[in-house]
Amino acid sequence: MPLYLPWVYQWVKDRNAGVFAFGTRVVDLTENMHKPFSQVIKTLRKLDAFGAGTTIGDAILSFDTQWGNRWLSSSTTVVMISDGWDVGSPDVLGWSLARLRQRIRRMVWIHPLMATPGFQPKTRALRVALRYVDAMFAGGDGMALLRLRERLQ
Repeated sequence: MPLYLPWVYQWVKDRNAGVFAFGTRVVDLTENMHKPFSQVIKTLRKLDAFGAGTTIGDAILSFDTQWGNRWLSSSTTVVMISDGWDVGSPDVLGWSLARLRQRIRRMVWIHPLMATPGFQPKTRALRVALRYVDAMFAGGDGMALLRLRERLQ
C-alpha cells in the first residue's frame, strides 16, 4: 500500500471518486482521502484494513450491497489494485465480477508484479478476472503509476 497510497490520494483529489480497501472485509476510505495526507496514513494504520487473506469476490459483493447504488453507473471506471492472490471461491469471484461489469463502463486491474520478467496471470483469481477486466496494467513502481494515470484520463 505505501506505493499506491500517494497515487490514489492524488488521483482522488480532483475527482468524484470513491476509495475502498478490501482484504476479508471492505472499508470505505473515501472521506479520509480528502484529509491531509499525514492524517490519511494515521487513519489507515488504525483501520488495519489490509492483510489476513483476500476474498475478492466476497469483497465486491459487499461493496455492491453497501455502496453500489452510490458509486456504480454506466459512466463508472473501477480500478482494482491487487496481486490476485485470493483465498475465496473462484465461482463467487466470477459471479461478482460479471455482475459488477454489467453496471459499469470499464474495469481496470493494476497488478504490482505484472512487469516482472516471466509474469503470467496464473492465480485462480486472475484467470477469472481476465474474463471481465478491460485492461490489466503493471503497477510495480512510481513510473508505471505515472504512465497509468495518463492512460486512465
